[in-house]
Amino acid sequence: MTMKIQLVISLAALVVGPSLLEAHGKKHVHDEADMTISIDGKKVVVDFESPAHPMYGFEREPKDAKEMARREAAVQKLVKEIGTIVNFDAALGCKLKSHDVKPLVSQDGDHGELEATFNFECKSALKGKGAFVKIAPFFPEIKTLDIAVVGDKQNSYEAGKNGVRGEF
Repeated sequence: MTMKIQLVISLAALVVGPSLLEAHGKKHVHDEADMTISIDGKKVVVDFESPAHPMYGFEREPKDAKEMARREAAVQKLVKEIGTIVNFDAALGCKLKSHDVKPLVSQDGDHGELEATFNFECKSALKGKGAFVKIAPFFPEIKTLDIAVVGDKQNSYEAGKNGVRGEF
């Protein structure tokens, strides 16, 4: 089964209408996740949201130490690998500066979400540069990754299991 990645780039530099942000990330489908990449010069914010199930196997508070360890391992893996999941061109010199991961955010009582924000700083501005986004090698239960990029171009892509390359 191939992984589908959709990339939507907004024309607005960093001002996105509420309709895009409200529509992006509000569904709850177990094999789909959402990512928003916001670019402001040399700063990049990556917001990631996924149903908890494909991340660590359940969508509630852990029942025991084994489940707690599984959830914590998924969170640690996401934090450790985010720079590879969103792999910026090496010449940009992008480094993760901070992160905030909420491993269980209740959507409607029955369905839990994992939400994370990652703040990167780059040595060079991203304009005209790119990144390669791939999540399947790290979280194979996610079959579709919807990506919104806030930048100055408008394009849309679908890619196979190896990921997608986009220029900003």
